[in-house]
Amino acid sequence: MRPKKRILIASSFETRASLLLYVLDINRFVAVVATDAAEALAQLTAHGIDLVIVDLPFAAWPLILERVDDLGWHLPMIALGTRFGLPEAGSFDSTLPREYSPAELLGRVKLLTARKRGPRKKDVTSVPAVAAVGEVVNF
Repeated sequence: MRPKKRILIASSFETRASLLLYVLDINRFVAVVATDAAEALAQLTAHGIDLVIVDLPFAAWPLILERVDDLGWHLPMIALGTRFGLPEAGSFDSTLPREYSPAELLGRVKLLTARKRGPRKKDVTSVPAVAAVGEVVNF
């Protein structure tokens, strides 16, 4: 059985956070809720987080983005309630307006947390395009 993905929900809105928690829980994700930017930053380093959903006021976005950059991680992040024209919105992997459907959010969560497991395929660029007649080609 594959390990469950851990998702950090950084939301200062209790009702929306509980809805996100419920949707992620019934779809077999492990979710951790942080109610402000300081708690979210503490949770980032305490748990092995695979994705962050940010539903905080816009003033808190730069704090979280700077911390993730300082850690040197490539952590997928989804911003909820984005406004076009904010420079921070471009730093997120995905953005959704405040009026989003849970199915759309879940689709983006699944897409951003999908990772291949197992050995990688061999590099096919090293194989010659055309072999001479009678020549043995090892793959």
